[in-house]
Amino acid sequence: LEGMREAVEKSKMDLQDRESGEAKQREMLRTLNDNIEYKETAKEMKQLQRKQEEHDDELRGLPSKEDLERKGQDLRKEIEAMKGDMDQKKGRKGHLEDSILKLKQKLAQKEYTNIDERYKMKSIELQTTKCAQKDLEKYYSALDKALMRYHEIKMEEINKIVKEIWQVTYKGDDIDTIQIKADLENTGNRRSHNYRLVMRHRHLADLDMRGRCSAGQKVLASLVVRMALAETFCHNCGILALDEPTSNLDERNIKGFTDALSNIVNQRKQQNSSFQLVVISHDKDFIDDLARATEVPVYYRVEKSPSTQSSMITKHVCTGEY
Repeated sequence: LEGMREAVEKSKMDLQDRESGEAKQREMLRTLNDNIEYKETAKEMKQLQRKQEEHDDELRGLPSKEDLERKGQDLRKEIEAMKGDMDQKKGRKGHLEDSILKLKQKLAQKEYTNIDERYKMKSIELQTTKCAQKDLEKYYSALDKALMRYHEIKMEEINKIVKEIWQVTYKGDDIDTIQIKADLENTGNRRSHNYRLVMRHRHLADLDMRGRCSAGQKVLASLVVRMALAETFCHNCGILALDEPTSNLDERNIKGFTDALSNIVNQRKQQNSSFQLVVISHDKDFIDDLARATEVPVYYRVEKSPSTQSSMITKHVCTGEY
């Protein structure tokens, strides 16, 4: 029995020790949980502090109260202005709607029937006209360039022939050659040429012949230019007519003119067997020399009888008989 009491007492003591150990363990567990909670709370505090600092930085970047008030006033003014502009646009919109209604009523009238189709046709006509105008401008430009080039070529040919005939015809030594100058003049949209005849000496500059040459030189230059024009533009012409070509020419220049004219006639006869030369002149020697140089067997003279009746007489060049 005494042993059992000791065992019971021992069991009670063991139970107390166990209860005391469990209390310590519970205390230790509570301490550990408190430490864990503290650390988590401290961690959350640091995170909240960082966020607070970030928010503070953002707040420092925001405008001040005075700036916000001024900005608010400016915005209110803008809103008032926009409201006024909106009211104006509403009024304008109403006016435009009235105008649209009136225009629709006007379009419903008889004179505007099929206006869309008619407008389309007129628009096509307008565009076609513009295209045609552009094409005509291109054609005009091309034609103008072609004419200018043709003019340059023909002026070169004319001046070449003028030089050849003059050097054969003119027997003086004061004028080496003559030339036609074409000065271009632009007046608005029109283009024209001012032609003038210049004389050239081999050692002197070109001078206008107007007012600087004798009557004989003027006549000879006129004949030379006309012959050059005939050679250039009447190449296939079967007749050449001259009326008193030796007026105001001296004997040497008449001889030179005869040589130049005979050369042209002989060239024309080779090109055109039916070529005819008609010369009206009172200079019998000139006619005889020209007939012999051109190998003409006969030529005709017109004479008047004492009764003022005209008659045609045939003269044979070889024999000189009528």
